[in-house]
Amino acid sequence: MSAIDGATTPSQEGAYPVTPGEFAADWNSWDERVRTAYAEGWQGALDAFVRELDAKEEVRP
Repeated sequence: MSAIDGATTPSQEGAYPVTPGEFAADWNSWDERVRTAYAEGWQGALDAFVRELDAKEEVRP
């Protein structure tokens, strides 16, 4: 988990990163394909959320 500085130690396997530094250490340790899939997954979720909001706006009187 967190190093004393909280910036350089990847999180334990199966645990979510707690600090931005842990997330960065995990991110840097991932293969490029994994990073791309992660980013595309978030982008897909955000796009779906925006489409849902847009659909609700169209239904409003």
